[in-house]
This record gives sequence, structure tokens and C-alpha cells, in this order.
Amino acid sequence: MALATAQILTSSQTKYTPSIRGMVITKDDHASQDQIDELASHNIKLNFASHPIPDERSIAHSKDLLTELESLDEKTLVVNCISGGGSALFCAPSEPLDLSHMSKLNQILLACGMPITDMNVLRKKVDVGKGGGLVKIAYPAKCITMVLSDVIGDPLHLIASGPSVKDSNTWSEAWDLVDRYGLSDKLPIEILDILKEGRDNETKIQHKTSLQNNDDSVFDESKTVLVGNNALAVSAAASESKIL
Repeated sequence: MALATAQILTSSQTKYTPSIRGMVITKDDHASQDQIDELASHNIKLNFASHPIPDERSIAHSKDLLTELESLDEKTLVVNCISGGGSALFCAPSEPLDLSHMSKLNQILLACGMPITDMNVLRKKVDVGKGGGLVKIAYPAKCITMVLSDVIGDPLHLIASGPSVKDSNTWSEAWDLVDRYGLSDKLPIEILDILKEGRDNETKIQHKTSLQNNDDSVFDESKTVLVGNNALAVSAAASESKIL
């Protein structure tokens, strides 16, 4: 998806050829050398990281990406291409969390039988890039985000933990999941502390968040669209089978 976007931008019939640079974070062995080289020809660097449990590469590449986004101005257009798996690959833990906390969190969530939609409600609360964090950090640059969904119902705020979509889940909802799945004696204490503070100070925490990056108006100039999902894939396969 990143390669196709770069090709479209560079081939567009405009007066000026856009200056493009970018980064891809994907799962190990999910890109050939030809694909890596083709992306590099468009000034897009491909990075590998771990899935479904984040590793040190996930955090390092995510930190590099967010640092780049922080430097942008209002004349910049950010094109994000997001698919399932992004919650582990794009991992930027909130302070004071680190890799050990995020790895433990993902291991516990995967083991407890929690559906991906509920997992991502929790993930959004402990990661600065999730729950709209990517768009907030990129502000005042404008963002267009294209999403490939692997989640039934295509909830844009939960696919890859919604890095470009305002977080509509409350801290109380997140803590309810801790209770429902019996995680209060399993999750790292630092994660529990963040969730408890959010639950106990819902109004104060939300007010503090809303003041960052000129309130939630940061989302007014950005757009997130669904470009593919399981239903479309099944429909395309059915159509192709009729031809064969």
C-alpha cells in the first residue's frame, strides 16, 4: 500500500513533483528485496519489527517515526497506510512504560481470550501514538490515512488501535476490561497505575488531553478512510472464481 501510494504521488500530473520521504514498519519476512529496493527508490525506508509481541525494533522505529512527524509544518501532507497488525508494529509506550511493559501487556491480552477490539481499547490508553496520537503529534501537518481492515465491522478507531482516529473509549471502559478479564493481578503495576489514574480522574485526564495540540480540532483537517476489508476480499475472490 505504501509503494502504491508513492507511485501515484510521483506520477500525478501536477505542475510540481512532490517531495516524498517515508517509513514502513512491517513484520519480519513480509517484504522481498525487490520491494525494499522499490520503496527506497521513492525515498521510503522499510523497517522490520516483531508481531504479535512488540520488540525493541518496534519501539525504536516508532520513536523515529514520531520524531519525524513532530518536525512537520502546516504545508506538509502526511499519508498513512495502516493495516491489521499495526498495534504491535507501531509501539510507542507512554511514560514511564518501556518495552518490558508493552511485551507483557500483549502477552497477557493474547492469552486471556480477549477479542482484538477490546485489546485495542486497552492498548490505546498506554501508547502515545494510538487513539489518534499519530495525528496529534503530526499537527499542524494534515493527515490522510488509508486503512485495510482485518476487524469485523471495520471500526476505524480500533484497527491498529486507531492511530489517526480520536479515541472514543473512556478510561472507565478500559478499566472495566481489566475487571472483566481478571487482569488486576496480572498486568504490570505501572500499566494498572495509568489505567487507575485515568478511571479515577476521567474528567481531569480528558481535559488535559484535549488541551494538547490545540484541542481535538487537530482532527478537523485530517481524514481516515477504509480502502479494503474482509468482505471486499471475499467478494473479489468470488468474482474471480466465476471467471476461472
